[in-house]
Amino acid sequence: MKAPAGLSPTCSCSEDYRGRVSEFIGVLGSGQDTAVAFNTVYGRSVAQVVIDLQFYMKQSALPVASPKYAADKPAPPQVRPLSKEDQDRVVAELGKKGK
Repeated sequence: MKAPAGLSPTCSCSEDYRGRVSEFIGVLGSGQDTAVAFNTVYGRSVAQVVIDLQFYMKQSALPVASPKYAADKPAPPQVRPLSKEDQDRVVAELGKKGK
């Protein structure tokens, strides 16, 4: 069963769902269907999550979540000059490909 569009991001707002949102995103990222991810992480069906969301949206005020996602910085490239022999080899290979 596919979850309604927009249902997945809402899990980061409710206190009941917020604590496991990283795990939820990981399960989704592994290719699992949204319904399977909700059941795996939260033990809830999509229908149950919809009911939770409807209840959550009836609040008089909604908190705002600003999660910080840290991405790993890639290693800087290792750059070094080519030796004369390597330069000659590269130029020779390029010459062969151009013919």
